Amino acid sequence: ATFVDDFGDQMEVMINHTQSTAKVFLNGKTYEIKKVDELPEYTAANEEYQYSDIHGNVTFLKKDADMVLFHYKKNKENGQTKMASY
Repeated sequence: ATFVDDFGDQMEVMINHTQSTAKVFLNGKTYEIKKVDELPEYTAANEEYQYSDIHGNVTFLKKDADMVLFHYKKNKENGQTKMASY
């Protein structure tokens, strides 16, 4: 999946469900992290970084600095279809 935040920054995430890993591509760098079953919904982490996608709220952060490197929130209007009433 590819996400674009409010600043126009783009992050691509490839999930491998067979190996329980995620690859995050951000700012020309690749981060390989492993799924953490103890954390909610889809969360993957290693010693330095954590990726989470919880109810369309996507966050990628650097853990030791508590620094959010990328944040995307799904716009609810984009996911809904409007029905016409007659």
